[in-house]
Amino acid sequence: MYTLTRSAIVLLLLFSACNNPQIHYDDKRKIFQITRDNDLIAKSRAKKLYEKRLRLAHINIYQTVYVLENGNIVTYEEVYTEPYYIFARSIDMLVYTIFDDYQSKLLERIGNIYFYTLKKKDKTLYLLVQNRNKKKLDLLYGTDKDGFENLLHSIKKEDTGVINSSKKKVQYKLPKLNAADYIQSTWSYKNSIFSELVKREGGRARVYK
Repeated sequence: MYTLTRSAIVLLLLFSACNNPQIHYDDKRKIFQITRDNDLIAKSRAKKLYEKRLRLAHINIYQTVYVLENGNIVTYEEVYTEPYYIFARSIDMLVYTIFDDYQSKLLERIGNIYFYTLKKKDKTLYLLVQNRNKKKLDLLYGTDKDGFENLLHSIKKEDTGVINSSKKKVQYKLPKLNAADYIQSTWSYKNSIFSELVKREGGRARVYK
């Protein structure tokens, strides 16, 4: 998980400082890459296993599950509000609401990036969240504790060098679960409406009747 997750962190750190950073998956080359103004920032080989799109009340969610070359599975979610709306809740409350099957704990906040552990019974997820002006959230999570802790340590040292994947031949391992089961968030009309996750810009959280 380390290579891909760290690559995503590089992207997240640069969002506020750069004009047009993008995450792109090249289906032909099977490379998950991050670019800024057409310049490559970081890349890692990964295979897309599953993707899904949800549309809720004033919220659009794009979810993708990847298997990495070391066999780890990561889920990446891009969450947008519709025009003229922003997220109404704190990041802590959003995480608590959309991962309601887990107990969430904030470990660290560095700028607009939040590091969480999510626990239930014998399972732990390691979650990274970036809040971009309350209009877009980037979520990246998996189960690799060592990679997560190494990333946190590196980011605290402001180590944001370009990351490249290895050049060895990749043998992807099949996941143990259905790929869709790696999506652990619980976005729904119920939690988006009754938890009032969004509001109009400059207004109060919208109440539905």
